[in-house]
Amino acid sequence: MIPYKADVPMQRWPLANWVIIGLTVVVSLVAYYGVPGETAMQFAVWRPDLAAHIDSLNAQAGRTVIDAEEIEGYGFHSYQLVTGSLLHDGLLHLFGNMVFLFVFGNAINAKIGHPAYVGLYVAFAIITSAAWCILPGDGMLELGASGAVMGIAGMFMVLYPLNEISVFTMFVYRPIVFHWSAVWVLLIYFAGDVLGFLSGGDGVARISHLAGTVSGAGLTGALVFLGQIRPGPGEKTLLEVLGMKVKREGKERPPVATRSAAVMPTPPQMIEAGAPRTVRSAPGGMNVMGARRPPVPASAQDELPPIEIDEPAPTEDESHEDAGLIELEPPPKDPRIEDK
Repeated sequence: MIPYKADVPMQRWPLANWVIIGLTVVVSLVAYYGVPGETAMQFAVWRPDLAAHIDSLNAQAGRTVIDAEEIEGYGFHSYQLVTGSLLHDGLLHLFGNMVFLFVFGNAINAKIGHPAYVGLYVAFAIITSAAWCILPGDGMLELGASGAVMGIAGMFMVLYPLNEISVFTMFVYRPIVFHWSAVWVLLIYFAGDVLGFLSGGDGVARISHLAGTVSGAGLTGALVFLGQIRPGPGEKTLLEVLGMKVKREGKERPPVATRSAAVMPTPPQMIEAGAPRTVRSAPGGMNVMGARRPPVPASAQDELPPIEIDEPAPTEDESHEDAGLIELEPPPKDPRIEDK
């Protein structure tokens, strides 16, 4: 079951996560293919009780399974708590961890920013490697980024429990793709790590996975509860799913008033006597051009000079028409009739 996509909108490019993925891939490939194994293994996480563990293995087998002289010079160093997360045992191991980190780390990096993300990733690497040193199981050394990756996945489970995760798997040689909420996908992995740890180990540092998930989820839950990490619009944390109230980003903005077209006021000289004087304009006193126009008081409107309209003098024909007179032509004179 391999997750390959998380449905989480991001507000910034997760550059820090991409740098961590690129650095891990380069270092792992160089250590696996480019340098002698003796040199690379100096940076893996060796168990502190290495000599006693070798003696115990040889005693149980009744023969010398591991010669202590062959691994002389190896042992635990504090820097291995970080460098061990940069090494991987083959391409499949590297691919699986980086896919997990890409799916879950991008959203966390975009949420909390680059410095905080890098700091927490390193912190999870140290915590999970230290957990393996305390309860190392049956292995002599640990390598891989899975502990730190599960710390980031634990953060994801708290911040985005209801967001969908696209998962690819094989069922009877048939590929299947399905979509589940993140909380169910990660709880399945957590349950598998619990069963693997209780069964005595299967060559996987299950304690590192468990320490990563618990520390990532616990730390993020505390930060959300204290308001240091706040969910944004459309986000719902695991604390809110469980009924707890948390501080959220920003405040709701009031609705923006709809801007209407401005209506130019009618001069007071052209308003009939007794008619109410109304002046309508756009909200906030803005005219159509966007310039703010101060209101004119009624007293100032009354003092405005009258508007005079110059009209051209009427012509003779126009004056007759205006007076309502009609000039008629005389009828033609009959030649048989004489004037007296």
